Amino acid sequence: MKKEKFISVFIIIIFFVFLNPVYGNDKYKKWCVETFDYGEYIYEGYKAVAFLKFVSEPPNTDFWQTPTETFKKQEGDCEDAAFLFLDSLAMSQKNAGIVWGWVMDKQTGVSKAHVWCELIARDGIKYIVESFSGWNGIIPANNEYRKHIFKLSCAEFNHLAKYHHKWDIQVDYKELFVIDSGYLMYGYTNSVLHKNLDADEIYDKKQVGNILNKLNKFFLRMNGG
Repeated sequence: MKKEKFISVFIIIIFFVFLNPVYGNDKYKKWCVETFDYGEYIYEGYKAVAFLKFVSEPPNTDFWQTPTETFKKQEGDCEDAAFLFLDSLAMSQKNAGIVWGWVMDKQTGVSKAHVWCELIARDGIKYIVESFSGWNGIIPANNEYRKHIFKLSCAEFNHLAKYHHKWDIQVDYKELFVIDSGYLMYGYTNSVLHKNLDADEIYDKKQVGNILNKLNKFFLRMNGG
């Protein structure tokens, strides 16, 4: 009897020491709430992606899981985690977004394609959200050089996730895709979406067009289309 009781107590201790961080971290939650507007949402979103298992895809394969699929599988790659994080945030949240781009290691000069989320703190400092990193993945955006290819705000992402229909993609250097600009027009079967791009930036129309095509398929799947 004593031996069985000892084993039960030992299992409980192991659970709280090794697994409890997955389910909650009061100090990290407090930091999120104090640092960011909508900090409670940011904490819950990051908790959902911090302990995912990273799974790389086969060569020449780039399948984007929906947030529901990633949550159920508890695994994925960078864009899967970024979508899950944004899906956890408030619809109107203005201090977050998802970015497609390149990350360069300052020491080696090596660049890699990547998808990540960005946050703006109350003091204006930009933070990068990197999943698969335990409780160490919301970091100031000054450790690496990052080049943006395309970005969606949290409000744009969540609006599309909720209201998306099949839409016509319009790729243009000055006007391209979505919602904050006020150019959202719904028809009976499709939508035309535009997003104003910064005229000072140089955008690769082919890369952006590829992202938009994938987003079209992604949101159709996300909404059962």
